[in-house]
Amino acid sequence: MAGKEWIQVRRDSRSLILSLLAPVFLVLLFGYALNMDVKNVAIAVLDMDRSSTSRQFIEGFAHNEYLTIHSYAENYGDLDGLLDSGAAALALVIPTGFARRLEELGVLHREPGLAGGRCSYSLTEAGLGLERVIAAIRSWAAAHLRDAALRKDA
Repeated sequence: MAGKEWIQVRRDSRSLILSLLAPVFLVLLFGYALNMDVKNVAIAVLDMDRSSTSRQFIEGFAHNEYLTIHSYAENYGDLDGLLDSGAAALALVIPTGFARRLEELGVLHREPGLAGGRCSYSLTEAGLGLERVIAAIRSWAAAHLRDAALRKDA
């Protein structure tokens, strides 16, 4: 069966050109022309901690090509309105006690000699980028959920 097709392709030069150029064109089209990167996604932020650490954490999201902070919400109702209206596609909620929890996890260190107990250095300056912060938050959340389940069973 394939032999008959090759005989036909050799007879018709247009078929030969099409069978060779179409795959090359598609590779170039999908490789260069079509870009599936999601960029400039509008996010809404609800900062319930309102600490310098939470503001610094938000700054980490603000300075990249993928996320754009569209607005800041004052409560969950405002956040729902922004998401429902399509003004924001994502929501970032920073809970109360965020900085304290990071400090408990050992991700954020404070020096008592600084005025007001401010952070002695930023998360990124210490080599503690968002990846480590997010990993620490996940481990804290897993432990918190495990403890809550144990308390419920007891």
